[in-house]
Amino acid sequence: MSSGVDFSLFVEKGVKAMKMPEIMKILQTMKRRWKLIGVAILCLAAIAVICAQWHGYAELRADYLKLQTNYKNLQTDYGNLQTTYGKLQTDYEKLQADYNGLLEEKSSLETALAATQAELSQVKEGYSPRYFNSLDELRGWVGSHCPVSYPKGALLDASLALQRAALNDGYIWSVFIEPNRMAPMRYDIISCVIAGDFICYVTIDGNIEPYERNFLVR
Repeated sequence: MSSGVDFSLFVEKGVKAMKMPEIMKILQTMKRRWKLIGVAILCLAAIAVICAQWHGYAELRADYLKLQTNYKNLQTDYGNLQTTYGKLQTDYEKLQADYNGLLEEKSSLETALAATQAELSQVKEGYSPRYFNSLDELRGWVGSHCPVSYPKGALLDASLALQRAALNDGYIWSVFIEPNRMAPMRYDIISCVIAGDFICYVTIDGNIEPYERNFLVR
């Protein structure tokens, strides 16, 4: 790069031949031009630095904007998750309440079932039909229920009423009809029960005819 100074003067005239003012003028001119060159170099360097910094700033800004977008998306996702969580929490609380209600209902049903089973056991014990244990037991029961009053022609109804009374007290009581041997056109209605070792015919007026079961088998 040329400094713009004509050095041929030094050659033609020689340094000694030149006057001091001329030499100072030349040196000042050279000094100013080197300063300008230095300033230009510094400006170019500053511009280069600023460009590099601006390029880095642009990249950082792009990254910042990208991160800001991602942050907003995450905030939206978080809000959706919060909404979903709230809904699930509500559903869970409802299911928990339903479950607790079912547990209470189950407990109530179990209590009712236990009470029903106990009542059924009592019913079976008290009302399961059985035979009379002895003639005395039969006589005692017949004595408190016979004779049975009935209208004319209602002998069967009276016998069935006596049977229902026996069944209500838990006894097996049979009623049968057989032809009257003395009057073929008539029928006899008789109750037949078992009392201990006896088979007994019982009429509605309270008469008991006991027969030993072994005797009847023979």
